[in-house]
Amino acid sequence: DNIQFHPPKFKNTYRHWMENVKDWCISRQLWWGQRIPAFYYGDGPDDYVIAKTAKEALDLAKTKSGNPNLELVQLHQDEDVLDTWFSSWLWPISVFNGFKDKSEVDYYYPTNDLATAPEIMFFWVARMIIAGYEYMGKKPFSNVYYNGIVRDPKGRKMSKSLGNSPDPLDLIAQYGADGVRVGMLLSTPAGNDLLFDPKLCEQGRNFSNKIWNAFRFLTMNMEEGVEYTPNKNYNEDSLVDRWMAARIQQTTAQMEQDFESYRLNDALKSIYSVIWDDFCDWYIELAKPAEYGQKIPKEKLEIALGFFEDLMKLLHPFMPFISEEIWQYIAPRTSNEALIVTAWPEQKTVKQGEDDIVLFQFMQSIVSSLRNIRAQMGIAPKKELKVFIKAKDEQTADALNENVDILNRLQNFEQLSIAADLDKPGASKTDLIDGTEIWVPLEGLIDVTEEKERITKEINRLEGFLKGIQGKLNNERFVANAPEAVVEKERKKQQDTERNLATLREQLNDFS
Repeated sequence: DNIQFHPPKFKNTYRHWMENVKDWCISRQLWWGQRIPAFYYGDGPDDYVIAKTAKEALDLAKTKSGNPNLELVQLHQDEDVLDTWFSSWLWPISVFNGFKDKSEVDYYYPTNDLATAPEIMFFWVARMIIAGYEYMGKKPFSNVYYNGIVRDPKGRKMSKSLGNSPDPLDLIAQYGADGVRVGMLLSTPAGNDLLFDPKLCEQGRNFSNKIWNAFRFLTMNMEEGVEYTPNKNYNEDSLVDRWMAARIQQTTAQMEQDFESYRLNDALKSIYSVIWDDFCDWYIELAKPAEYGQKIPKEKLEIALGFFEDLMKLLHPFMPFISEEIWQYIAPRTSNEALIVTAWPEQKTVKQGEDDIVLFQFMQSIVSSLRNIRAQMGIAPKKELKVFIKAKDEQTADALNENVDILNRLQNFEQLSIAADLDKPGASKTDLIDGTEIWVPLEGLIDVTEEKERITKEINRLEGFLKGIQGKLNNERFVANAPEAVVEKERKKQQDTERNLATLREQLNDFS
């Protein structure tokens, strides 16, 4: 365990190889590779010399043979080549010229991480480890990360013979280099086979477009002739700013854990989510001026650019091209200030970080609930609603009222009432989020008769569904013989269906 394998399951494979090692030929009859450096000048058993070059061999052969007139054409080098892995197993040493320049190899050796494929664990990894201890007296590296085999969507190994391997240059031309990188990484769980689908590259290209459009939107809000400097000091009186800062810190911490555990695709998913879902879909939306045609105030725009800079730092290992391009656009920078040599974002303690994330996510759920109600009831987004929110307690009501501007920015209200002691209005669409009830009176918004018919039809469907579940659970043979997980799943379905039926019957009663 002084050298760690990632994932650790490959440790047993390595142990099997090392405990069952077989003899291996020193040479192979292949006309490529490193040829054995033996040069023959006669037919006798000792008529050879060992040299690095033919010229050196000729000088040695003249001396050994006692023939000063020997010519180069009279020498021939051994046709065999050394074992294919002969030079590879010395790689951690020879890449630093370790056999000639001790200062360099002493500085770099041992290295940190090796990325390779598990099928060459013995041919390469084991040999490098053996050579490291033999010639350097210590391990050549500390970690080995094993990639999986690239397979097509049907699970077949990609190969030339099957013709199922796309040309990377064609993919780059179609989706961009960053898009292809994202496509590869999204489908690469550590140590497992990679089921590659070009559609994932399309997802990567779309992500690139999303990032670029977000940045373009920010630059469109810049005033001509005004200098903008990204500001890391966000407004601590703003829940939106505190939430965004906390999410970036949370993502930074999560990504560092993922990198430590070699879960590269999980780290990518973390930064993907915070950019697409949080920054683009929520933060930018809330940063927009209330009046159409106005620009984002300079102070708020500089805070947004500060957040965006940190996001580009987190994104850079995965999408180096677009992140570097944006980094250079945000502010004038020298080559010494390029993103590739910029420090990773520092971990900071964000004021009320976790509480801010929980509160903002709760408000996101309320907005999503209202959007879903509009969609279900066919109510236009611009239509003003009367909304009553009965908070689960006074503390929740106070928090919502303190930040009610967030709800007002994202929904159109004729009336919005938030309190812990509200009475339910009649004929309302209802939702429940973490103990807080949301009521949207539907009078004047929809056809009540039609909605009653829809609810009645759904009640009848769920009652039939529930009857089938109860039939299974009342069957003693099913409960006794079915796997516990299957029985538990049926009980969960029964609870969910009964809960939905209760809600629908209450809604039908309201309409009546």
